Amino acid sequence: MPGSYVAYSRIAMEKTGSILKELESVVSEHPTLISRILRVSENLVRHDLSGALGQLEGFRRAIRRHADIEEDLFLPVYRDLDNIPRTGRAEFFVDEHRRIDSTLDSLVIELQGLSSETATDAGIVSLVEQLGRFRNLIDHHFRREEMTLYPRLREALE
Repeated sequence: MPGSYVAYSRIAMEKTGSILKELESVVSEHPTLISRILRVSENLVRHDLSGALGQLEGFRRAIRRHADIEEDLFLPVYRDLDNIPRTGRAEFFVDEHRRIDSTLDSLVIELQGLSSETATDAGIVSLVEQLGRFRNLIDHHFRREEMTLYPRLREALE
């Protein structure tokens, strides 16, 4: 059965290569995702509520797709690795994804509740501050991935 082993090895190598390619694509999204949060704040400062909501909803779709790739493709491989630091367990990443989702849902609901008639400067400032805290959460999450998850995956897959 040497032919079946060669075929299996080729399939495994192709899968590994596609995971690495997807990993690099996901990593490269981080700066773009952060800048999308800033655009929401910029729209709010201009009192462009519909633009802010559109940006936030687009961000929510993009970050959910990003997290789905991590959870479906990367974390199953990562869970099988040895010597994962306690603060880098796969469950931490999944928990952070849920926290991001929950925070985003709250921000969308709050923004949907605003109209040009009801939006005060103080309300806009409050929402911009919440977005700043959210951006810090996202930034921290991305740094954790870049310092723990992605290097370990690269090492295991190369």
